[in-house]
Amino acid sequence: MRKKINSRFDFAVLFIVLMMMVYFLYNTGFIFELTNEDGRSSISLSLSYLKHTSDIGTKSTLYSSYYTSQDVFSAEWLHLHLISTTSIYCDRYSTSLALSAYGTYDLPNKEIYLLNGTSPQQNSCIYLSYMNTVAGFMVNLDPNPEYRGPYRGEIIYPTTQIESLLHCQNEVYSNGGSEIYYKPG
Repeated sequence: MRKKINSRFDFAVLFIVLMMMVYFLYNTGFIFELTNEDGRSSISLSLSYLKHTSDIGTKSTLYSSYYTSQDVFSAEWLHLHLISTTSIYCDRYSTSLALSAYGTYDLPNKEIYLLNGTSPQQNSCIYLSYMNTVAGFMVNLDPNPEYRGPYRGEIIYPTTQIESLLHCQNEVYSNGGSEIYYKPG
C-alpha cells in the first residue's frame, strides 16, 4: 500500500532534499556542463572546455591546480640534472605544482619569479611549464602591493614578454610542452 505525502513534516523533508540536490548539482558544475554556460570550472567535468577557452582567467584557474605529464617529466629531468645550488626562474604555478611535487625542491630558497625585465644570474635555470609554452601565458604575484588584480592578487601576462630573455639562454631540455633554459657562468 502506498503512503501519501500528507504531513507537513514529510513535505518539509522532501523540499529540503530537493533543494540540496539542486544546490549540489550547481556546485559541482554539472548544470553548467549540461547547459554549456560560462561558469564551468570543474576540471573533471569540463577539462576540454577549460583547455580551449579564450578566457585567460579561466585558463589561469585551470592551470593553478592542473599540470600535464610534460610538466612532470621536465621537473624530474631538472631534479636529476640540476646542481643543488642553482637558482630556478619560473612563474608562480610552476613552483607550487610540478616543481615542488616532482622536482622535490626546497623551492622557497631557490625559485625566483620570472617577470619581464628579470635578468637571470649566471649558472641559473629558466623553467617554462606547459601553461607557459603551449597556452602562452605566465602567472605571478602582483609586485605592486597597492593593487590586487581580479585573480587573487595575481598578474597574468603573455609568455611573449620574456622571449628576448630566452634568446640569450641555452635551451637544455624540451619535450613539446615544457622547456628548460640554462644560463652558464
